Amino acid sequence: MRVAMPKTEQPQISAQEAGGGGAGCYVYCVVAAQEAARLEEVGVEGRPLLLLSQGGLGALAHRCPSAPYQAADRQRAADLVLAHHRVVEWAWRRWGNALPLAFNTIVAGGESRAEDDLRAWLEAERPRLAAKLKALAGKGEYSLQLFWDAAFKAHQAASSPELRGLETGQQAQTPGLAYLGRQRLEARLRRELEAQAEAVARHFHRQMAGLAEGLRVESAKPAGEGRQMLLNLSCLLSPESLSRLQAEAEGWSQREGYFVRLAGPWPPYSFC
Repeated sequence: MRVAMPKTEQPQISAQEAGGGGAGCYVYCVVAAQEAARLEEVGVEGRPLLLLSQGGLGALAHRCPSAPYQAADRQRAADLVLAHHRVVEWAWRRWGNALPLAFNTIVAGGESRAEDDLRAWLEAERPRLAAKLKALAGKGEYSLQLFWDAAFKAHQAASSPELRGLETGQQAQTPGLAYLGRQRLEARLRRELEAQAEAVARHFHRQMAGLAEGLRVESAKPAGEGRQMLLNLSCLLSPESLSRLQAEAEGWSQREGYFVRLAGPWPPYSFC
């Protein structure tokens, strides 16, 4: 499977807004853990990790200034987000489940107060967080993308009897009329391809929605390689639903002119 990084910018669970200049706690995720004997992983900028626990839940965090992390360039920003994701993924694999928080979630207000506030938040939100962890247990997030070969589908549509008849009718026209006719023909072809793409995407979505425990439609992206992305989905899958969905996806990839990319698993960023 080809693996791509999931997005981490959208807040999933909000603890407390960052602010001020005193000490605080940077929070990565929530796990079902009381304590950890040793946290071998390090966090953003190599910070030592700690697990602050309350009522059977733990918040993976590190001590930091209360001001949010900032980056002067895109590479620095990407490095910070990647470090955040690595900690969340490590926790997700270590404890078997995790509720990721957004990058730059910081509980502010002085080191000891920040830790107390974070524990108080865990206690106040415990029923909701515990229910989320239970619902997501044993599941991972996957990216599922449907493409078609744009040139192949355009040729296929242009070869329809109706469009070929319109093209043949232009051959006896004057150059000016023939030009206008070609413009109308190309516009008709674009509309037909758009309608086909929409119908295929709806059909694919219905199929996959019946297999996944959760499904979210994401923005389509440029595909390259002569392909057009028809649908970009985030899927929540258990091992059982993954095997069923993989079988359906492979069936789509065997259709002429189609390609399906399935990547993952990751912590359930999109379903927290």
